[in-house]
Amino acid sequence: PYWREPHPDALHIGQRVETWMARQGYDCAFLGLRKSESTSRTAYLSAKGRLYRQRNGMWQCNPLAGWSTDEVWAAIAGLGLPYNPVYDRLAAIGVERELQRVGPLPLAPGWILQRGWPEMYRDLVARYGQRW
Repeated sequence: PYWREPHPDALHIGQRVETWMARQGYDCAFLGLRKSESTSRTAYLSAKGRLYRQRNGMWQCNPLAGWSTDEVWAAIAGLGLPYNPVYDRLAAIGVERELQRVGPLPLAPGWILQRGWPEMYRDLVARYGQRW
């Protein structure tokens, strides 16, 4: 019940943003990548900057590149912006704000699934074994 065919216009895991952009007819994408999320993002965003052209000529903008986690959440609170409620669940199960990531749940570490979505975890383990 947790697996379905992706929406035809969805960005698929492993698919490059510029591939999706070209398919949709866009020439610029705004992403929420931040340097502090990982060493690879630090290197990537330091080399590329906040606004740059991709190899295919499309633009990519990373306006949050230099923001901290606290700055992101201050903007969300200060502007009254909606956010994914999964962040609330992650906080409730003890995932530190700096480590919280939202993505496909079956790709999350097992302990996060086990604490936050125990039924899904049990179903995934029953279906695929102790992969997590």
